[in-house]
Amino acid sequence: MKRFSTVFTAVAAVVSAIVLAGCGEVSKAEYTKNMQSALKPLNAQFKQLNNPTSSAMKSTGVKMQQVADDIDHVDAPSDVQPLHDRLVKDLHTLGTLIVKLAPEMDKLNKDPSAFAQVQQDMPGITEKFQKTSNDLDAVMKSYAKHGYEFSKLSGITG
Repeated sequence: MKRFSTVFTAVAAVVSAIVLAGCGEVSKAEYTKNMQSALKPLNAQFKQLNNPTSSAMKSTGVKMQQVADDIDHVDAPSDVQPLHDRLVKDLHTLGTLIVKLAPEMDKLNKDPSAFAQVQQDMPGITEKFQKTSNDLDAVMKSYAKHGYEFSKLSGITG
């Protein structure tokens, strides 16, 4: 019986070591690759905004929310986990705001002077959009300071 206990303990130790080895932190290169892959559809979506219509705005907002969900499932290294979480939150917020602003886009295309009216009709939306865009820009700059470079979110960040 003692021999069984010793063998069982040894097997349990080997299995634990294998499981723990598989739970290592994601590498910087793997994370960058996964993020580039997740962000790629969003950058392609921004090309629709060269001539923004309500339809293009809505589809961009929806795509932004989908990309945020995809990024939320990407494992982040511990040194950028807080940035990763902020990125997901900012993309969700911007996507929601863009969807809310989409119906107003056709009005603005017909009459650019209607911007003041849109701001009155949707109090706080443009300010929240600007604040979140600024935060997203800060997140991307912080990623760069940590040595992470992935495709720029053209159209949203500076």
